[in-house]
Formats: sequence, structure tokens, C-alpha cells
Amino acid sequence: MNWLTRFWDKMFKDLTAKEIALLEIQEAEISLLEAQSGREYADACVTYHQNRIARLKTYLTPTKVSP
Repeated sequence: MNWLTRFWDKMFKDLTAKEIALLEIQEAEISLLEAQSGREYADACVTYHQNRIARLKTYLTPTKVSP
């Protein structure tokens, strides 16, 4: 059996339940990493806007000038 036949057989064979479960675990781990990356981005956006609001409120707060 040559390499092309082995490759073809491997690509189109029926997967066992265990192989399918392993593939689903890999997909779930990738989805988790993507969600964690999204959460990190969202957390950074929240922090940015909180700091921006604080800075702008400070800018608009009148300061008392001593005579």
C-alpha cells in the first residue's frame, strides 16, 4: 500500500465515538481560548472608558483658586 492510498483511507474512514469526542474537546478548547481573548479585550475596553470618563470629569471639575 503506497502513501497516497494510506492518506486517502485515513481521510475518509469512519471515525469512532472516541475519535469524535477527542475532536470535540479540541474544538471546545479552541472556543474557550477565543472567548477568553474576547473577554480580555472587553475588559481592556471597560478600563479604557472608565479612565477616560474619570479624566474628563476631572477636567470639567472647577478648581478653586486661592486669593
